[in-house]
Amino acid sequence: MLNQNSNMKIGSKLIALRPRTQDNSVPDVLYSEENDLFRISLYRNYVVHYNNNPFHFRIEGGASASLRIDPRDGTVGASEYHVFDELDRFLALVNYRCEEIINLI
Repeated sequence: MLNQNSNMKIGSKLIALRPRTQDNSVPDVLYSEENDLFRISLYRNYVVHYNNNPFHFRIEGGASASLRIDPRDGTVGASEYHVFDELDRFLALVNYRCEEIINLI
């Protein structure tokens, strides 16, 4: 049986997995865990609610396809990482955070 302290830890970790994006800007540190979780939620909301594409395709140099830093604002630009590398990093982060929660149960 979980005690109240364990429940609070689990609850706060679950809330951190889904940051509020409405009326909030992308965090300043672009490639941090906080920013990655924010952008994951942002992409999910952008695709599900607005049926829009979060990808940015380049014709010259760099990654051939990447995610937009903020799909709500096309002027912000695209990630410096290739889309597959960034999605792999996002998946690893979510898996790690979920394992942390499971270990508290």
